[in-house]
Amino acid sequence: MSALARLTRTARRAVTVITLTLAAAVGGAIVAPSANAAGTWQYWSLDSDRYYDAATIDTDGNGYWNEIWYDGDNDNRLDIHLWNSYGGDWLLESMTFNMDEDAYSEFLLLDTNQAAGYEWLYTNSNDDNYWDSVR
Repeated sequence: MSALARLTRTARRAVTVITLTLAAAVGGAIVAPSANAAGTWQYWSLDSDRYYDAATIDTDGNGYWNEIWYDGDNDNRLDIHLWNSYGGDWLLESMTFNMDEDAYSEFLLLDTNQAAGYEWLYTNSNDDNYWDSVR
């Protein structure tokens, strides 16, 4: 299988996981955590196993999560990271996905205009911490 075919298959799989994760995470981001939890990580178990599936934090105490880490493949390692890169509290503008759970993310999605959807996709197919392509 060619490298392009592997990357395409991996990208399709990642987009499916990302879409499902966004639906769960952004839907949960609308629900404000308690005010006394500002600045501390909250851990969430979203299924019946003993592992945490998500971690959230409200760093400025305004009732909205600024960062979400999510375990997309249910292996007890948080591998999807959503955060506010431009400062808007109602939308998580940046998301990385680390499929093999090493130190380097394979995908970065960026929203630059505060509208629905992401405008930029960065890919890192060889785990060298440099983005190979931008779309």
